[in-house]
Amino acid sequence: MNALAAWIFAVVTALAPYRPANGGMRRYRPDATAEAHAARLGTLATDLAAVVLANPPLPGMGRASTLRLLLSIAYLESGFERDVDLGLGHGRGDSGRSFCLMQVQTGQGHVKSSDPEIASWTGPDLVADRTKCFRAGLSVLRGSLHACAHAGFQGADRLSAYTSGTCQANEPAAKARWSFAQSRTIGRPLSAEALSLLKATK
Repeated sequence: MNALAAWIFAVVTALAPYRPANGGMRRYRPDATAEAHAARLGTLATDLAAVVLANPPLPGMGRASTLRLLLSIAYLESGFERDVDLGLGHGRGDSGRSFCLMQVQTGQGHVKSSDPEIASWTGPDLVADRTKCFRAGLSVLRGSLHACAHAGFQGADRLSAYTSGTCQANEPAAKARWSFAQSRTIGRPLSAEALSLLKATK
């Protein structure tokens, strides 16, 4: 695990500590053990770090801000829950049309993306390969920022196409995700080693 993945792992474990089953009251099934939970979040952190380092940042943002926004959306969409991560049970949102930790909506078809490769992926593809989940989420988010900025929206309003399907002002989910990206947990400073990795990536 590199320094960036280690920083992500610290964030996601703070946001989603291990919680065992509680008399069947939880909507999602937990990981079998605390060790299994930590192992899954560890691979999640490694996958997200790889995607952030391998892809251009969002328009008008550096890679650190892009990473924080991806983390905010993934957490508020999924809570990093096992069932959402693995596409089990209640893990698909929007009446079964949204998949993976980023809850990318595909319906019964494919990801809506301007990238031909990503546009060929289905919901099950995103669940089978978490890097595809993060790449698809990044691509859809990029499209939302572009479309809503072109329509004259600024700040959090540019996320509204991602969260609601259309560009609109003061959309609650968009505002929540934008704000949480600057929260104390996700907005915490990156380590010098993690920053060095981000800056070394062209």
